[in-house]
Amino acid sequence: TVYRLADYPSTAHSIASGEAFVAAVDLDTSDPAEVRLLQELEYRAVLVVGVSSAACSYVLEIFSRTGHQELTAIAPYVRVLAHYCITKCDGQLQHEVVVDRHAAEGEVSSRAHHTTAATPISG
Repeated sequence: TVYRLADYPSTAHSIASGEAFVAAVDLDTSDPAEVRLLQELEYRAVLVVGVSSAACSYVLEIFSRTGHQELTAIAPYVRVLAHYCITKCDGQLQHEVVVDRHAAEGEVSSRAHHTTAATPISG
């Protein structure tokens, strides 16, 4: 599935700014497009981190079936890690990254189950 960046302005802003955000079905401040996608994919929340290098831009998404609290708690750490990783693999990211962690409180997965993670996003 291809997701048009223009349809997800919060994600586009995250990529352009390098910021992280959490969208959730129960957060009034969430982008309606993100909420629709969460409902379609049967998740409750997503943590989105945009990272850019000289060569490419990427988006890291971590999904939760249990809610946004756990994602909000880890957001600053994930942002730092994502930005660190892009400095170490600038232009050398050549494989799919699939994250699937089953936590005691619920499942947190990347959209890699639905799309290819680590795929460059143009413009």
